[in-house]
This record gives sequence, structure tokens and C-alpha cells, in this order.
Amino acid sequence: MSSEVTPKSASDLSLGDVQTRDRHRLAQHAAKARSDQDRQKTAAEIAASSNTTAARLAARPAIELQPDLPISFRAGEICEAVLANQVVVVCGETGSGKTTQLPK
Repeated sequence: MSSEVTPKSASDLSLGDVQTRDRHRLAQHAAKARSDQDRQKTAAEIAASSNTTAARLAARPAIELQPDLPISFRAGEICEAVLANQVVVVCGETGSGKTTQLPK
């Protein structure tokens, strides 16, 4: 007996962690899958895309702000402002880290 699990329907296939570029295509494949072989193939594609997502997330470098720049002291406040507002204007002296630290 095979240890491989075959999804019973398209709704059993989770697309939550797949690559954004794969989501629509895999959703279409899952919806059209009729045989066990089709469902297994789609499940394998979903697993591969999910594994790619996990690998990319794991490979992201840690965000490290330069503590000697004035803008680093306000990082938490700036993050809160960005999350709470559609537009945030940050003003600061030349050399305060606006250009290099804000993208982080």
C-alpha cells in the first residue's frame, strides 16, 4: 500500500503557501482534476511551489538597522505609522538614514 495521500477533491488542496505566480494556474488545475492521477500531479505541483516559498522565506536576510543613524531610534514609531496610514511622510536631516534605513 502506498504511503502517498491523494486529495479527494480540489478543496482538499491548499493554495495558501504557493508562489503568487502559481496560485491561479494551480487553482485551475485543482478545479479541473478529475482522476486520482490528476489530483496527485496537482498536489505535487502545489507542494513544490509551497517548498519554493518556504525556501525563499528562510533565505531572507535578517533586517538590521544601523544603530548609529538617528532614524533607527524611531523605527518602531515609523513601522506603526506605516501600518496605520496609507501615506507617511518622513522628514529628517541629511545623513539621518532616511534613504538607506527606511526600505528595511
